[in-house]
Order: sequence, then structure tokens, then C-alpha cells
Amino acid sequence: MPTLAQQYIQFTGPIFLGTVFNWCLLGTLFSQLYTYVLTYPEDTRHLKFLVGGLSVLEVLQTVLTTHHAWEMLVAGWGDTSFDRFLPWSAATFPIMTGLIALIVQVFFAWRIWVLRISTNYTRLAKVMSVLIATIAVIQAAAAFYGGVSFGMVRSWEHVAELTWIVEIWLSGSLACDILIAATMITILIEASRDSPWNHTAAMINKLIVHAIETGAVTAITALVDLIFFELYKDTSLHQAPALLLGKLYTNALMVSLNGRQRRRDSIEFLREQSALSNIRTITSHTGDYELTLRSGTPSRLGRSKSKEAIVVHMPIDDSDRSSLSKIRPLDSPV
Repeated sequence: MPTLAQQYIQFTGPIFLGTVFNWCLLGTLFSQLYTYVLTYPEDTRHLKFLVGGLSVLEVLQTVLTTHHAWEMLVAGWGDTSFDRFLPWSAATFPIMTGLIALIVQVFFAWRIWVLRISTNYTRLAKVMSVLIATIAVIQAAAAFYGGVSFGMVRSWEHVAELTWIVEIWLSGSLACDILIAATMITILIEASRDSPWNHTAAMINKLIVHAIETGAVTAITALVDLIFFELYKDTSLHQAPALLLGKLYTNALMVSLNGRQRRRDSIEFLREQSALSNIRTITSHTGDYELTLRSGTPSRLGRSKSKEAIVVHMPIDDSDRSSLSKIRPLDSPV
């Protein structure tokens, strides 16, 4: 049985850590937002509205989180009566997180819907995009219901009564993240197999890694939040990951949007390298002209089966050399 001091630390410590890291992630979001504004001024109005709306929601969520931390850690410092009424801002956590998660998850479901036309898994992409959007709505509805229900009582003792709704909320978020990552990876792997070019296959492999990384961050956080809530209902330990979940969703979206230019640059670089490796060059040497031909045949997996260079040596005499010296460049005036 933990002492009263230990119970107080378990009650207030996660709130402090969650609030601090929430502010850190807000700074990361501002950095991502600055990059987006500078790099993509010509994005569609709908996409700009999405980014702006999420940014406003995140600032509001941070303000509410700070109010909750102030009431619990400053105004209520030293109050060890854990059955006291919690501040009204505590009820906004699931509502704000569920809303932000809904927006981001529906956005990725829409991206899967758009990608269906470029994959052989058209029917699968349709079904998965609709399924993801449906689960996203369910988890958001559960989060709203849980937030409103908790706001009506605002007592720590009544948290256990909302276990089932919290389970639906966090399980829905976890399922959405896994389905989004799995569907994107399936589509990208299929596209990589059909690509005959090195630069395309390499870029798709990077996209697969990116999908795994972004999906894993939010999925693991939701899973940790759910585990803490199930195992440590007598503490506020689950609030630490819960306060980070919304920021992680928005940052994952911004990383995906800001990575477009980097991916385009990588494709262009790889394309130029591929062109240079297949170019036919003529190099001049003293006394001879060396003709070098390089060729490559793309395979289905995107690997270039390069052949050995064919080198043709053509000895020339003085008369040929004098004739060659009279050849003008193509861009010289006649």
C-alpha cells in the first residue's frame, strides 16, 4: 500500500510531465508550421484550412492543459484529498484529443482513397478507407461522450465508471493507426514491385519506412495510454501519454506534408543519377578517340541490370586530326 506522499506524487507527477512535453510538442508543431508556410504557399485552400484549423485546436488544447496543471499543481498544491472536484478543463482532454485524431485519421483515409486509382488493390483501398473513417468517427464519439460524462461529475472516484468508454476511445484510435499504416504499406509495396526504375523503387522504400514510423508513434502512445488506464486506475499515470496524443497526431500530419518537397528532390536526384549512368559518352584521348557506350535494362523490381561498357578505339592519323579540329560545336555561329 503506497503512502499518502507516494499517492500524491502518482497523482500529480504525470500531470506535470504531460504538460511539459505537451509544450515541447507545441514548439515542434510551430517549427513544422513555419516550414510548411515557407515551402508550400501554393497548396490548395482546403489543405491550408486543414493545417490552420489543426494549429488553432492544438494551441487551444495546450491552453486547457496548462489551466488544468495550474489548478492541480499550483492552486491545489498540498491538497491530498483525492476525491475533490477536478478542474473543468480536465474534461476537455478526451474531447480535444478525439477531435484532433478524427481529423488526422480521416485525412489519411482520404489519401488512401485517392491512391486507390494507382494500385491493383482498388477494392481493398476503398474498403479500408471507409473502414478507417468509420472507426475514426466511433472513437471520436466515444471521446466526446467520455469527456461530457466526466465533466458532469468531475470526481476522481467516478473515473472507473467510464472504463468502457475510454476503452472504446483508445482502442479505436489504436485500430485506426494500425489500419492506416498497414494499408499504406501494402499499397506502397505493390507499387514498388511494379516499378521498373531504380529511383522510383528507392523512393517508395523511403515512403514505406515513413509510414511505419509515423504510424508506430501514435499507435504505441495510444497503446501505452490504454495499458496505464487499465492497470493503474488509482493514479493519473495514463494522463501523461493522453496529453501527448493529440500533438503527436498533428505533428505526424505535418511531417507527412512537409516531406513532399524532400521526396521530390530525392526523386529528381535519383532520376539524374540514373540518366547519367545510362548516358552514351564520347571521351577524347591523345592520338585516339575512345567511344564508350553504357546501357542498362530495367527489371520489374526496379534493379538495373547493367552491361559492361563497350569501348571502341579508333586510331587516327594527322589528316583525320586536322579534320576533327575544324569541327565546330553545334551551338557556334555558322
